Amino acid sequence: MTDEKKPGRKPNDPGISEWNGSALRAHRIVSGHTLKTLGAAVGAGESALSRWERGERSPDAATVEKLAEVLQCEMESFSKPPTLR
Repeated sequence: MTDEKKPGRKPNDPGISEWNGSALRAHRIVSGHTLKTLGAAVGAGESALSRWERGERSPDAATVEKLAEVLQCEMESFSKPPTLR
C-alpha cells in the first residue's frame, strides 16, 4: 500500500510536521493550476490531489517535494494555514 492510501499518513519528511490540505489548494489556485494540470505535473491523479486538499490523505515526501517545486513554494508551507500574498 502506498503512503497516499494509508489513512492519516503524514509525509515522512522532517520539514513537514502536519499536512495542511487547504495550503495545497491555495498554492494550486494562486499558481493557476487545475487538479488535472497539477496532477500531470507531479504524476498524481486528480482524485488523489482532491483527497490531499481535503485532508483525507497525505502525499509521500517525494510527492511533497515535487508539489513544492511545481508550485514554487517551500515544502514547509504545506504544514501551515494558507496566507494571502
